[in-house]
Amino acid sequence: MYEYCSEENKESDLCGSDGVVYDTENNNYYLFAEHFKDEKVRIDVKYCPECGTCLTK
Repeated sequence: MYEYCSEENKESDLCGSDGVVYDTENNNYYLFAEHFKDEKVRIDVKYCPECGTCLTK
């Protein structure tokens, strides 16, 4: 799997950046972005916006 959409990604590791994060509690993926201090965005995704990998299980 591509690094941008790795299940190993954590919000704390992506501070000031963006990437796909896996939510184990809800069993889904979301795009996380934080480009300004405390301005965080989370958008549910089914495909990686970088590589196009299907993220549904």
